[in-house]
Amino acid sequence: MKHNNTVFLIISALVLTTTSCTRIADPDSGIRADYLVFGRFAGLCLGEQCVEIFKIEKTALFEDTLDQHPANLYNGSYVRLSDEQYNEVSHLTAIVPYDVFSLQDGVIGQPDAHDQGGIYLELVKDGVRRSWRIDTVKERIPEFLHAFLDSAQAAVNKLQ
Repeated sequence: MKHNNTVFLIISALVLTTTSCTRIADPDSGIRADYLVFGRFAGLCLGEQCVEIFKIEKTALFEDTLDQHPANLYNGSYVRLSDEQYNEVSHLTAIVPYDVFSLQDGVIGQPDAHDQGGIYLELVKDGVRRSWRIDTVKERIPEFLHAFLDSAQAAVNKLQ
């Protein structure tokens, strides 16, 4: 009887550690975006820090110099940042939740509806651009986005 319980516990542990409700964009799993654009924005704000948008390509990081409030697809003007800065945030491309591809482009939640700001996310895969403006209030967005948005905001803070 003890042997059966032990086998059951081992199998249960394996199932729990190898499955997940949220898939992530693993560079070796077939989800390979051409590039990732991410950042944050705030409408009622003054100064350069009100809009911070960055673009991660396969081997480089860029910062937008236009600092315009994003609407749908953002057309920025980018300058390359250092390799050290790229190394600090390049992990974001591997942790984009796979489930984001199931969402319609546009607005998720109510970004900047009451001066709380928002997150901009854009992915380009096989030449197709998809973008989202995302609320920073977690109760209004899908749970699978929470960890990624925390990481994206931390990355923006590092790069400022």
